[in-house]
Amino acid sequence: MEVAMPRACLPKMAIYSVQLTPSSGFADHSQIQCSYQYEEYSRFLAGIAYSYTKSKTKGVNNVIEALHYPDRICEVDLVAPSSILGHLTCLLEKPFTALESIRIESNNTTGSPLILPGTCLGGSTPRLHTFRLDGISIPFSALRPVLLSANNLVTLSLRQIQNPGFSPEDFFPILSTLTRLGTLSLRFDHPASRLAQNIRPPPPHALIPLPLLRRFDFHGASEYLEVLVSSMNLPALSDLSVILFNQLIFEIPRLCLLIGLVDALSSLNEARVTLSQNFASISLSRPGPRRNVPGELYFRIGFRQLDWQLSFIAQIVSQLSPLFSNATSLIIRKLTMFLTKEGRDVDPTQWLELFQPFNGVRSVRVDEEFVPEVVQVLGMATNDVLFPALTSLQLQGYHESASVQEAIQPIIEARQRSGREIRVHG
Repeated sequence: MEVAMPRACLPKMAIYSVQLTPSSGFADHSQIQCSYQYEEYSRFLAGIAYSYTKSKTKGVNNVIEALHYPDRICEVDLVAPSSILGHLTCLLEKPFTALESIRIESNNTTGSPLILPGTCLGGSTPRLHTFRLDGISIPFSALRPVLLSANNLVTLSLRQIQNPGFSPEDFFPILSTLTRLGTLSLRFDHPASRLAQNIRPPPPHALIPLPLLRRFDFHGASEYLEVLVSSMNLPALSDLSVILFNQLIFEIPRLCLLIGLVDALSSLNEARVTLSQNFASISLSRPGPRRNVPGELYFRIGFRQLDWQLSFIAQIVSQLSPLFSNATSLIIRKLTMFLTKEGRDVDPTQWLELFQPFNGVRSVRVDEEFVPEVVQVLGMATNDVLFPALTSLQLQGYHESASVQEAIQPIIEARQRSGREIRVHG
């Protein structure tokens, strides 16, 4: 059942709560629940949540009605296709002086992105602590005054950024005002962020301190990231996630310098290499369930060919060798079905190049699909130059493979002769 409350029924100091949720027993419908009461104080504010399901637009009119009272709204959460959001976001040009949190997410699978109006939230949101846009195009000239006024902002998330006009230098004056920022997420939708390579970073003495920023999430071009991080001082950073657009050769010296100055990232000691049909990643974290143990350094790229995947990971490990040399555990895992045999035909020296910086690793664990390659590389290394601190080698399927047992035996014996015994198990 849907309840629409006409504007005339709303008292001046009313609580007006709007919540759209799936109707009981009707997965493709929405219902709106409204409640109000007379009060003398306007501290009672509204939250608007709307999530579009299937092809029904039921409830949109109620949200539109609520948005006519921007001074009473403290939270907005809208998730829908652009065609639906377009009817709602046109009402976001007015000042929302009580707004504390806003999320607008376009869940389009096809079609053009939603373009927000040139004036966003009246250009002033002094109480705002959470700002999330996903799949939305907005002129930076409209976004700038909103963010400059949000001195209490804790979470800033701009994902699937559509327009290439977002340059790092646009963010420099904004970041300098967001001293309470704890989470920053910037995700571009196309490689146009490489345009940033001609932008000069600020001088070293002009670094922008973000003393409370703990999580930084970036998806874009390495050139853009390099300019952006050159302006940042992030002493509290504990989680860094970087997804790069496909690029065979890249350099990230400024990011490496930033990472090297962060104490929380220098103490991570479990390295994890993930190879899949659609991407490759490498991470550093602390042992244990990640949901319970904070702190992670994560890099990912969308290559499909194994040789390109290994090249990407080797470049990350090489450029951040001081961190990866401190890792004590290395896990090599497969995610979902991997490539065809032809797609996995790589030069063994690529594995060797990847492994060489891991001088402190004591434990190596390998998923069954990559055991033959890893054993081959271990056999190629001489004088214990590969994993000199290794004591435990876990090879999935080891006990069921006679060929692997035969190949690993000379390696075990060579380690014993040099006084570096290893324990091999499956």
